[in-house]
Amino acid sequence: MNDTSHTEEKKNFIDGLWLAGVVVALMWIVKLAEVNFDYDFSSFGIRPGKSSGLKGIFLSVFLHKDFLHLFNNSLPLFVAIVSLKYFYTRNSLKILILLWLLSGFITWLIGSEGIHIGASGWVYACLSFLFFGSLFSRNNNFLAFSLVLVFLYGAMIWGIIP
Repeated sequence: MNDTSHTEEKKNFIDGLWLAGVVVALMWIVKLAEVNFDYDFSSFGIRPGKSSGLKGIFLSVFLHKDFLHLFNNSLPLFVAIVSLKYFYTRNSLKILILLWLLSGFITWLIGSEGIHIGASGWVYACLSFLFFGSLFSRNNNFLAFSLVLVFLYGAMIWGIIP
């Protein structure tokens, strides 16, 4: 590896840390504001099949039932965002936004009745994208990394299935 590619990889990693930090910090700020102002923001979540629930596609990832729910989404989302920024440098923002909106829209289309909040759908979309992308990348390091992610976070799927 030459110095230029090493410097570029380091920059991509640092950019990923920064982006992931901002997103996760926003989630925590929203939860802290909710607790501090004694207000339940969950009404801004996704309401499947209802036009009033469409705003939740954009907002639900920042809303969490409690601190445990938020904590359980924070680390996997942080890792997923850093990984996407590192492995898909040029397209990472487009991919992240697309997966965010797509996971919310699918929840709006097929979700069970009620209000859906949290970033779990986005986390699963990102981790799935990383895993399947690694299968087609022909990059053994990327494949090995994605297998570690599946091992670490694969069991989370049981938390999303009703």
